[in-house]
Amino acid sequence: MKLFTKTFLFFISIIIIQSNLAFFIITNIIKKNNEEDAKKELTEEAYIVYESYNAWKRSLWINLITLREDEQLKRILRDLDVYSRKQLFSYIKENFLTGGIDCVVIRSTGYPHIELIPYDYSIFTLSDLESLNNVKSHPYLQTALLGPVLNLVGTCRLLSSPDFSVDVFLIKQIGQDFCQNLSLERRSRVSFLLGDFSLAGELRGQSLPSQIDRAQTQSVYRDFYDVDIGERGYNIALQKLGMLDSSEGERPLYIVTSLSNAPFQRRVVAVKRIVLFVSLFGALLTAVLSLFLSRNISKPVKRLLRGMYRVKNGGYETEIGVKAGSEIGELFRGFNEMAHKLSLDKDQMENYIREIILLKDYNEKIIHSLRAGVAIINPNLCIEMANSSFLQYFQLNETDIIGTRVDELPIVLIDDEILQNVGLLIQGKREFYSKIKRSGDSGVFEIKLYPLAGSQYKSTGSAGCVLTIDDVSEKVELEEKIFQAEKLSSLSVLSAGVAHEINNPLSSIMSNVQNLIEEEQDEERKVSLKWIEQETRRIAHTVRELLNFSSTDARGVQGSDVNEVITQVIALIKYSMHKEKDIRIETVFEDGLLRAMINENELQQVIINLVHNSIQAVEGSGTVSLRTFSGSVDHRINIVVEDTGHGISEEHIPHIFDPFFTTKHNSQGTGLGLSVVYGIVRKHSGHIKVESTPGKGTRVTLDFPTL
Repeated sequence: MKLFTKTFLFFISIIIIQSNLAFFIITNIIKKNNEEDAKKELTEEAYIVYESYNAWKRSLWINLITLREDEQLKRILRDLDVYSRKQLFSYIKENFLTGGIDCVVIRSTGYPHIELIPYDYSIFTLSDLESLNNVKSHPYLQTALLGPVLNLVGTCRLLSSPDFSVDVFLIKQIGQDFCQNLSLERRSRVSFLLGDFSLAGELRGQSLPSQIDRAQTQSVYRDFYDVDIGERGYNIALQKLGMLDSSEGERPLYIVTSLSNAPFQRRVVAVKRIVLFVSLFGALLTAVLSLFLSRNISKPVKRLLRGMYRVKNGGYETEIGVKAGSEIGELFRGFNEMAHKLSLDKDQMENYIREIILLKDYNEKIIHSLRAGVAIINPNLCIEMANSSFLQYFQLNETDIIGTRVDELPIVLIDDEILQNVGLLIQGKREFYSKIKRSGDSGVFEIKLYPLAGSQYKSTGSAGCVLTIDDVSEKVELEEKIFQAEKLSSLSVLSAGVAHEINNPLSSIMSNVQNLIEEEQDEERKVSLKWIEQETRRIAHTVRELLNFSSTDARGVQGSDVNEVITQVIALIKYSMHKEKDIRIETVFEDGLLRAMINENELQQVIINLVHNSIQAVEGSGTVSLRTFSGSVDHRINIVVEDTGHGISEEHIPHIFDPFFTTKHNSQGTGLGLSVVYGIVRKHSGHIKVESTPGKGTRVTLDFPTL
């Protein structure tokens, strides 16, 4: 479809929509205003009708009071006979019936008759008046049904004595004429309703219109707009006058004021015609203007459209010739500037994209090259990125964890404490978190959390969290070895001091004992002194060993045959094994081993301590095995001592080489055995490694350099 056609149809559619909208809005406004005017007029007319009705009641009341105060009438009634009846009728007509009262009824208790004094004797029958009765001692007004006719009745007792009383009833019939006189506006119609049935007026003999909600007519005043009566619309006001006794019981009595709605409807129709005419004229005028304008716009727009297609296909150097100086010319110039700017922006954007891609690849290479495991956690606690080390540590696939919540990852290291701190960092309540954790046999890991800050999160918290997990097993092991070395160094210094202090008195004891042996003549005493000399030499030997333990000088080491030393130690230990234990000692030796760079007595001390600990760890029956072999790369001598005892708990392993640390009870150990072993091994540039599983056993691995 061409632009002209589209423009033409567009403007026509706009005008039609606008016309319909204006027609709808104006019609509703006029209708609403008409309804308000009609209700206002109805309210005023209903007020006038109601006041007119009350005026009749006031007039009737005044006549009633005048009757009661009329002494002449009372005298006529006291002396009433056949001759004075004409005088009574004449007096009543002259003073009361000329005021609009339709009938005067006089009823006495002393005479069995009723005097009826109407203008027209055909208004009521005697049977209609049978229901008249004075029930009060004072004057009063009431609305009553006399036969089928509704009436205003004023009642008054003129004379009263024990044997004689006279009651007067002033009756105003509520009929068609009465209803017409109540309204000053000839367009309004007045009716009286008893319940939902009309007794008098225009609606006499008809029921309440179906549009009126009877439940809403229970109020004192209620109006209804545009009610259909006889195929015409009326505005109706209902005013409740009170309750009226009828053959069906006590029912509500209403006075109904109705105004024809025809003038207001004619006004709405006239306005609709005017609005429709204006709308059609506007649509026609718009069509003509659209035809004129579209021809002057469509050609430039087509040129602009062709230029847009060229830009869309990548021809950013497109330029449209500008001839006109109007808004169309400004549009062309703006389009040319836009195309030129797009060309520059495209080149700049391509450069930016290349730089971003290079930077992204560079950053990813750096992150994936880190030996520490790195993962990025977004504010929703989901994994956004993980590097290669992180995936290798926990044997995961990148596709399986990206988008997964961190609390759903199958990683033992990430416990409730880690998850809690991740939440605190993301909320901005914490700036850093670090913790070192052991993961069974996998090693020791250092876990760190950093906030991933972003400018949009400065006030609300972090844009995410960086989780790093680094394997620090070797570092922790090195720190533990350094710590053990420092403690053994302190023990060596202490041992050197103790040995020095013991050597001085030992030298004196040895000299004195030797002198006593030379001077002693008694052989029995001489034997005792020799025993003292022997034990003193033993103490001196022990002190020398203590000094050797504290010394770091490994020169003069003659080396030892590892297999032979272990064989000697096993032969020696078998004699000291507890008889109540069924322990089997197994050995597996590699033949042709080179000599280890450690003295035999020191190696014996190491093996004795290790085997002794293994025997004590076995409860009941078990196995202690010793194995030797040469390293395949560095040719170091390796010794493995393994048992099937109760093992060592994980929290005790870092402390087993501490001096005086022991888990044995009842004075079974001093806590120095493994400290001495550690000192001897480190003294000769050896290594010691302990592996244990509680309930299964312990394996100790030693290695020494060769000569």
